[in-house]
Amino acid sequence: MNIFIDYPESEERLITSEAEIGELCRGVDGIDDQILAAVVSRIELSRRIATVERAAGRCHQHSRDNAVISRYGQLGRDGRALGRLMVRLAHPHRATG
Repeated sequence: MNIFIDYPESEERLITSEAEIGELCRGVDGIDDQILAAVVSRIELSRRIATVERAAGRCHQHSRDNAVISRYGQLGRDGRALGRLMVRLAHPHRATG
């Protein structure tokens, strides 16, 4: 499933002032802050999983990495790249395909 974002012309006309643009930018900044916090939490959880797996003598499950990449692939090719980046951020010593 691909996710497409549509930008109707009418929305462009709604932006009429610098104040509105500033408000919209602050909204994007707030979302970026949430994304960054979520990524940090994701990295911490992924690294904890890896530690527990190692302690239990389990090998890394590359199928899990592939599932993550595939899930982000719903956003298209750049989404797949984002998925690979998420895996690398959590496990920088691993190569991803």
